[in-house]
Amino acid sequence: MFFWRSREPEETPAPRPAPTAVPVVQATPLQQAPAPTRTPGTPRERPPAVPDTFPDLNSLGESELQHMHQSELLLSDFVLARPPVAAIATRVKDLREENNKLAKDLLAKETAFQGASTRVAAGRVALEAKRSSVEALAARKEVLLAKHTPQVMGTGLAQRAQEADQQAEDTLNGALASGDTMDAASLSNFRQKFTQQKMDKHWRLALKESLSK
Repeated sequence: MFFWRSREPEETPAPRPAPTAVPVVQATPLQQAPAPTRTPGTPRERPPAVPDTFPDLNSLGESELQHMHQSELLLSDFVLARPPVAAIATRVKDLREENNKLAKDLLAKETAFQGASTRVAAGRVALEAKRSSVEALAARKEVLLAKHTPQVMGTGLAQRAQEADQQAEDTLNGALASGDTMDAASLSNFRQKFTQQKMDKHWRLALKESLSK
């Protein structure tokens, strides 16, 4: 008796992963730091070369040479009379004159600078004084504005209107309490005073109402 075995399906091979690209590193050349620049120094005068011979000595006698050898003053005069040394002496003289001129210019500029500094300091003092004055005026303005706001002025007008009305009532009550008959002049004065006090009351109240709008 035969048994048939079912054939198992063959496993398909898994796909291989694609090869990963290797990153290429590019070398960057290092930049060299620039060499520091050297500040040129002050040029220096080079001493003249010592000559091999002194033709002027040939014209001097033995006694003159001995005197020159024994006297530093004569030797110095002879050396200073040489053209290269005389040129250096002239150059030294010119440099001294140039230095003297530069020193005078620097002193003049220093004096001008000190004068300018003094003027600047005086200007700053004057500016501070003006600034203090302006700040004081600004503070005073703020105080005055605070006193003259519509609310403050309205309160003051209402108070003075009430005082004027009270004065009118006092005038009327005083006239009634006297019980005397007023003549024409007294009656005219009473009417004028009473009317003025009532007018003071009403125009102050009207002004208060206009400020509140």
